[in-house]
Amino acid sequence: ERTVAAEKPELLVAPDGRRILRRSDTTIEGQLRLDTIDGTPIAMLWTTQPRSVMQSGQQGVRYLVGWVALLVSIVVAAWHTYSGRLRRTSHAAEVSETRYRAIFDRAASGIVLFDPTTRRVLDANPQAQRLVGASLEELRRRDLATVFDTPVSLAPGLVEEAAQNRPAQLVRGDDERRDVEFTIVDLDPATGRVHAMLLQDVSHRREAERRAQEHQLSLQHLATHDALTGLP
Repeated sequence: ERTVAAEKPELLVAPDGRRILRRSDTTIEGQLRLDTIDGTPIAMLWTTQPRSVMQSGQQGVRYLVGWVALLVSIVVAAWHTYSGRLRRTSHAAEVSETRYRAIFDRAASGIVLFDPTTRRVLDANPQAQRLVGASLEELRRRDLATVFDTPVSLAPGLVEEAAQNRPAQLVRGDDERRDVEFTIVDLDPATGRVHAMLLQDVSHRREAERRAQEHQLSLQHLATHDALTGLP
């Protein structure tokens, strides 16, 4: 190491009379030259000063960096948790939608979802499309009440009447009439924005009832009229 005597010549020629010898994270070692009024050197001081301000600054920086790192870790953990829940919720929604769609599309009864205010069709399953004789796109362009041959009420029944079927006749796209029974259900009681119409094709049952009635009338006629003359 250099001695004070060895540092003296360099200090004497220093313009401001100061020299920093060593600088570390904790201390600063330096020399200071004392001059008279006319600039003649009279003494040289050696001093060592702790770098407390720098240490405080470094501690503050380390604290700030640690705090930011902690916040980042919390945010990242929260995002992973939230995104995981979103994925699980999205997956559950997809499964629910798939199940609903499978039941909706394969139902033996016709199902029509519609807006009760405008009476516009929102969705209809394949069976409803077959009963009406129109595609979903065609149904969406029509007032739902126009699929019947006579005016019908599309209001949902009372709670005790919700399961009661209403008889009606559908007018198919080919102008064929088909006997059906339908029920209206409010799917969103809180807002009343979506109603469902459940359609059941009863044309075969009505035809069987008609034939049974004709057969009964025929039997009554035979029982009360002469077979040869047809007179009572």
